[in-house]
Amino acid sequence: MTVDVPKGFSARSRGADIVLQPIGQEGRRSVVEIKLTPGHGRDATALTERRPLGATIARYRMTRETVGSGGEETTLVAEVQHAGGVIRLEASAQRDDGAEPDFEPAWSALATARCTEIR
Repeated sequence: MTVDVPKGFSARSRGADIVLQPIGQEGRRSVVEIKLTPGHGRDATALTERRPLGATIARYRMTRETVGSGGEETTLVAEVQHAGGVIRLEASAQRDDGAEPDFEPAWSALATARCTEIR
């Protein structure tokens, strides 16, 4: 899988996943993380919202949890169809200032993610 890394983020591989985090956050408790995974989709029926993403439509859901000392945690789960399967996005952001998280870098990464078959 390949992806254009959003400005201000670093990327690393974790198995088949690509994990993106803001530069300077490494080594600290993760407050923003974007994970892209190639595969075959898991819970498409739970992804009830839709968002245009380039030439395709992403199906997604967003959840919020208010427990924890770091403030409210918002999680975005989305999938886009590609030849032979899907690319799944899981992004989370934790904020204690009450502001809405900015998931535009996650959407941008998902829009540019591509899977290629290794022969």
